[in-house]
Amino acid sequence: MAQTSTKPTDFNRALDDAKKNASGVAEAMTGAAQDVYGQARDSAADVMDSAGTAARRTANSFEKAIRHTIETQPYTAAAIALGITAAGCGLGQGRATAAACEGTARNPGASGPIRIAFIIGVALIESLTLYALVIVLIK
Repeated sequence: MAQTSTKPTDFNRALDDAKKNASGVAEAMTGAAQDVYGQARDSAADVMDSAGTAARRTANSFEKAIRHTIETQPYTAAAIALGITAAGCGLGQGRATAAACEGTARNPGASGPIRIAFIIGVALIESLTLYALVIVLIK
């Protein structure tokens, strides 16, 4: 029978050294990754704080400009409000028209009820614009 040697062989020593080196490299990489993550988290927090501050400043300056315009130039503010209302109503009427045309194209037999709902909807949308005009004229 062959006797087994209890002495560590060169191969076993080399394997143990390689394991220790790999373990050290892995620990170093883990530490470096944690450092990079911490730096990235801190940088992201700084960017978020800066962005929030900039957004608040912009909102405050925009609010001040709107207040100044409304207080010093009420007719300009009313015209802007009417323009925004007219643009919104125009978009709404366009979408309503597109939906009515699509509904009629999909089901020509339902064109009567679709037309009635369309006319009522467009009349309500147009009344919003007229209400805005009346408010502007009262101002």
